[in-house]
Amino acid sequence: CGVTVQAFDFTPRAIRHVQTAAAGQPRFVFHPVGLWNADTTLQFWAPRNPAHVSYSALNLQGTQESLAAPVRRPASLLRELGQVRIDLLKLDVEGAEYAVLSSLLEDGLLPQVLCVEFDQPLPVWRTVSLLWRLHRAGMRLVAVEVWNHTFVQKSLLEDRASQSQIVR
Repeated sequence: CGVTVQAFDFTPRAIRHVQTAAAGQPRFVFHPVGLWNADTTLQFWAPRNPAHVSYSALNLQGTQESLAAPVRRPASLLRELGQVRIDLLKLDVEGAEYAVLSSLLEDGLLPQVLCVEFDQPLPVWRTVSLLWRLHRAGMRLVAVEVWNHTFVQKSLLEDRASQSQIVR
């Protein structure tokens, strides 16, 4: 499709995997940092099962092993990369989705398509509040599978609808 994919992940296994799996792929650009609502360094906690990859800033699994990793606010990354918008964003960030999505809302940088897994949906009011904020910002929920949610910008849906009416 001629697009460039920017991937962000600080976990050691992800870094090793990308170094081999995406070697020589010029349209796949990997950044060994996490996403957050600030440019800083955070402590991330290992998964309970050593076969799993994902670390959590919220220590969702109550483990003792951790690592410090750099994290970036999406707006900072976009400026640094010379980008003005996000077409598609997939977030599976082990509880950090609330901080990341809030920063996107604050900065007016919502993508055209957003796929997000809510890893810590309790209390439910917290998730519902964020879903409502996304809706008010023009994101429309188009699919839900357990805690995986897919949103599309309302304007993109309206463009599609008007194009289909012209074709009829």
